[in-house]
Amino acid sequence: MSDVDASGIGGAAKKRGPPAFQMYAPDRLADRTFKAMRAAERGLLHSIELECWVNGSVPADHHELARILSMDAAEVEAAFTERVWRFLERREGTETVIVCPDLDEYRAKLEAKRASMSTGGRKGADSRWKDKPPNGDPNGDPKGRLRGEERKGEERKGVVFKESDKSEHREWLDDNAGPSPSLKE
Repeated sequence: MSDVDASGIGGAAKKRGPPAFQMYAPDRLADRTFKAMRAAERGLLHSIELECWVNGSVPADHHELARILSMDAAEVEAAFTERVWRFLERREGTETVIVCPDLDEYRAKLEAKRASMSTGGRKGADSRWKDKPPNGDPNGDPKGRLRGEERKGEERKGVVFKESDKSEHREWLDDNAGPSPSLKE
Protein backbone atom coordinates (compact mmCIF):
# COMPACT_ATOMS: atom_id res chain seq x y z
CA MET A 1 0.00 0.00 0.00
CA SER A 2 1.24 3.48 -0.76
CA ASP A 3 1.52 6.38 1.62
CA VAL A 4 -1.03 8.45 -0.28
CA ASP A 5 -4.46 9.19 1.10
CA ALA A 6 -7.68 9.54 -0.87
CA SER A 7 -6.85 13.14 -1.80
CA GLY A 8 -3.55 12.00 -3.35
CA ILE A 9 -1.38 14.14 -1.09
CA GLY A 10 0.27 11.72 1.25
CA GLY A 11 -0.28 10.53 4.74
CA ALA A 12 -1.40 7.12 5.85
CA ALA A 13 -3.33 5.24 3.20
CA LYS A 14 -6.82 4.37 4.32
CA LYS A 15 -9.68 2.35 2.94
CA ARG A 16 -12.47 4.59 1.77
CA GLY A 17 -16.05 3.63 2.40
CA PRO A 18 -18.72 3.52 -0.28
CA PRO A 19 -19.24 6.99 -1.76
CA ALA A 20 -23.04 6.87 -1.97
CA PHE A 21 -26.14 5.12 -0.78
CA GLN A 22 -29.28 4.34 -2.71
CA MET A 23 -32.59 5.74 -1.62
CA TYR A 24 -35.62 4.39 -3.42
CA ALA A 25 -38.03 7.30 -3.76
CA PRO A 26 -41.18 5.12 -4.11
CA ASP A 27 -40.36 3.31 -0.86
CA ARG A 28 -39.67 6.53 1.02
CA LEU A 29 -42.70 8.35 -0.37
CA ALA A 30 -44.97 5.37 0.34
CA ASP A 31 -43.96 5.40 4.00
CA ARG A 32 -46.83 7.05 5.88
CA THR A 33 -44.60 8.33 8.66
CA PHE A 34 -42.44 10.14 6.10
CA LYS A 35 -45.53 11.49 4.33
CA ALA A 36 -46.81 12.91 7.63
CA MET A 37 -43.55 14.85 8.23
CA ARG A 38 -43.31 18.60 7.83
CA ALA A 39 -40.63 19.95 5.50
CA ALA A 40 -38.39 20.85 8.46
CA GLU A 41 -38.60 17.27 9.76
CA ARG A 42 -37.77 15.83 6.33
CA GLY A 43 -34.85 18.22 5.96
CA LEU A 44 -33.48 17.34 9.39
CA LEU A 45 -33.83 13.61 8.70
CA HIS A 46 -32.08 13.86 5.34
CA SER A 47 -29.26 15.97 6.80
CA ILE A 48 -28.76 13.43 9.59
CA GLU A 49 -28.78 10.55 7.07
CA LEU A 50 -26.10 12.26 4.98
CA GLU A 51 -23.96 12.94 8.05
CA CYS A 52 -24.41 9.35 9.26
CA TRP A 53 -23.40 7.99 5.85
CA VAL A 54 -20.14 9.91 5.91
CA ASN A 55 -19.30 9.67 9.63
CA GLY A 56 -21.35 6.74 10.92
CA SER A 57 -23.29 8.72 13.51
CA VAL A 58 -24.21 12.16 14.80
CA PRO A 59 -24.10 13.46 18.39
CA ALA A 60 -27.28 12.92 20.40
CA ASP A 61 -26.93 16.36 21.98
CA HIS A 62 -29.17 18.66 19.94
CA HIS A 63 -26.93 21.70 20.39
CA GLU A 64 -23.88 19.79 19.13
CA LEU A 65 -25.99 18.27 16.32
CA ALA A 66 -27.20 21.73 15.29
CA ARG A 67 -23.60 22.96 15.13
CA ILE A 68 -22.51 20.02 12.96
CA LEU A 69 -25.48 20.42 10.61
CA SER A 70 -25.02 24.23 10.46
CA MET A 71 -28.53 24.73 11.75
CA ASP A 72 -30.07 26.73 14.57
CA ALA A 73 -30.47 24.68 17.77
CA ALA A 74 -34.09 25.80 18.12
CA GLU A 75 -34.83 24.51 14.58
CA VAL A 76 -33.30 21.14 15.44
CA GLU A 77 -35.29 20.94 18.69
CA ALA A 78 -38.55 21.78 16.90
CA ALA A 79 -37.99 19.38 13.99
CA PHE A 80 -36.69 16.42 16.03
CA THR A 81 -40.05 14.71 16.52
CA GLU A 82 -41.13 11.10 17.04
CA ARG A 83 -41.63 10.88 13.26
CA VAL A 84 -37.91 11.62 12.75
CA TRP A 85 -36.94 9.15 15.48
CA ARG A 86 -38.78 6.37 13.61
CA PHE A 87 -35.88 6.33 11.10
CA LEU A 88 -33.10 6.72 13.68
CA GLU A 89 -31.75 5.03 16.78
CA ARG A 90 -29.90 6.23 19.88
CA ARG A 91 -26.76 4.27 20.78
CA GLU A 92 -25.05 4.42 24.15
CA GLY A 93 -21.29 3.91 24.39
CA THR A 94 -18.34 6.09 25.28
CA GLU A 95 -20.62 8.84 24.05
CA THR A 96 -24.29 8.82 23.15
CA VAL A 97 -24.86 9.07 19.41
CA ILE A 98 -27.65 8.81 16.90
CA VAL A 99 -27.34 6.34 14.02
CA CYS A 100 -29.45 5.35 11.05
CA PRO A 101 -29.95 1.55 11.26
CA ASP A 102 -31.06 1.28 7.62
CA LEU A 103 -27.85 2.93 6.42
CA ASP A 104 -25.73 0.80 8.76
CA GLU A 105 -27.35 -2.33 7.32
CA TYR A 106 -26.88 -1.08 3.74
CA ARG A 107 -23.20 -0.22 4.38
CA ALA A 108 -22.60 -3.68 5.88
CA LYS A 109 -24.13 -5.26 2.76
CA LEU A 110 -21.89 -3.20 0.48
CA GLU A 111 -18.79 -4.02 2.53
CA ALA A 112 -19.65 -7.76 2.47
CA LYS A 113 -20.06 -7.60 -1.30
CA ARG A 114 -16.76 -5.74 -1.66
CA ALA A 115 -14.98 -8.34 0.49
CA SER A 116 -16.55 -11.18 -1.49
CA MET A 117 -15.46 -9.63 -4.80
CA SER A 118 -11.95 -9.09 -3.45
CA THR A 119 -11.74 -12.70 -2.28
CA GLY A 120 -13.04 -13.91 -5.65
CA GLY A 121 -10.53 -11.77 -7.52
CA ARG A 122 -7.67 -13.04 -5.37
CA LYS A 123 -8.84 -16.63 -5.86
CA GLY A 124 -9.06 -16.13 -9.63
CA ALA A 125 -5.59 -14.58 -9.79
CA ASP A 126 -4.16 -17.43 -7.71
CA SER A 127 -5.69 -20.08 -9.94
CA ARG A 128 -4.32 -18.35 -13.02
CA TRP A 129 -0.85 -17.34 -11.85
CA LYS A 130 0.03 -19.37 -8.73
CA ASP A 131 2.11 -22.14 -10.35
CA LYS A 132 3.20 -20.22 -13.45
CA PRO A 133 6.44 -18.28 -13.84
CA PRO A 134 6.20 -14.53 -14.31
CA ASN A 135 5.90 -13.56 -17.94
CA GLY A 136 7.86 -10.33 -17.75
CA ASP A 137 8.55 -7.33 -15.61
CA PRO A 138 5.65 -4.89 -15.94
CA ASN A 139 7.88 -2.10 -14.62
CA GLY A 140 10.87 -2.81 -16.86
CA ASP A 141 11.86 -4.27 -20.18
CA PRO A 142 9.92 -7.27 -21.48
CA LYS A 143 11.76 -10.57 -21.46
CA GLY A 144 12.73 -12.22 -24.72
CA ARG A 145 13.28 -10.98 -28.25
CA LEU A 146 11.27 -10.82 -31.40
CA ARG A 147 11.47 -13.90 -33.52
CA GLY A 148 13.71 -13.70 -36.60
CA GLU A 149 10.79 -13.42 -39.02
CA GLU A 150 9.51 -10.33 -37.23
CA ARG A 151 12.96 -8.69 -37.22
CA LYS A 152 13.53 -8.76 -40.98
CA GLY A 153 14.08 -5.29 -42.23
CA GLU A 154 15.74 -2.31 -40.69
CA GLU A 155 13.99 0.52 -38.92
CA ARG A 156 15.03 3.92 -40.10
CA LYS A 157 13.33 7.20 -39.22
CA GLY A 158 10.34 5.32 -37.82
CA VAL A 159 9.71 3.29 -41.01
CA VAL A 160 10.55 -0.38 -41.43
CA PHE A 161 12.25 -1.25 -44.73
CA LYS A 162 12.67 -4.74 -46.12
CA GLU A 163 15.72 -5.71 -48.19
CA SER A 164 13.68 -5.58 -51.43
CA ASP A 165 12.63 -1.99 -50.62
CA LYS A 166 16.24 -0.95 -50.01
CA SER A 167 17.56 -1.90 -53.42
CA GLU A 168 14.66 -0.24 -55.18
CA HIS A 169 15.05 3.01 -53.23
CA ARG A 170 18.81 2.97 -52.51
CA GLU A 171 19.51 6.32 -54.19
CA TRP A 172 16.76 8.11 -52.29
CA LEU A 173 17.84 6.52 -48.99
CA ASP A 174 21.43 7.58 -49.50
CA ASP A 175 20.38 11.16 -50.25
CA ASN A 176 18.04 11.37 -47.25
CA ALA A 177 19.89 9.32 -44.63
CA GLY A 178 21.04 12.20 -42.49
CA PRO A 179 21.01 15.92 -41.99
CA SER A 180 21.05 18.05 -45.13
CA PRO A 181 24.51 18.99 -46.44
CA SER A 182 23.95 22.65 -45.56
CA LEU A 183 23.50 21.70 -41.88
CA LYS A 184 26.70 19.63 -41.74
CA GLU A 185 28.92 22.73 -41.82
